[in-house]
Amino acid sequence: SIDNVNFIGSSALATGIREKSKPSASIYPNPSTGLCFADLDDLKGKITITVSDIIGNVLLTKETTSNARQSIDLSKLANGNYFIRFITDTQVITKKITLSK
Repeated sequence: SIDNVNFIGSSALATGIREKSKPSASIYPNPSTGLCFADLDDLKGKITITVSDIIGNVLLTKETTSNARQSIDLSKLANGNYFIRFITDTQVITKKITLSK
């Protein structure tokens, strides 16, 4: 049996390799009353934004090359849950949003 164990120094292991963070997108406000905004700061190049219902029907498509804040108008859609996808050449980010007018 081990009764007396002492650790001296740091227990953290440094490898010298920095992990690359995954680009992200955020949507607000959520729930939304119709107009929402997407911050795309980490995304690069051409970005296709799609809004689809829960069974996959694409209801809105928007393209941009700007990673600045984008407005997305959901006011013509019925209350419910939707998926907003941000599609670039290298990735797809999907966010869920609730529309409640």
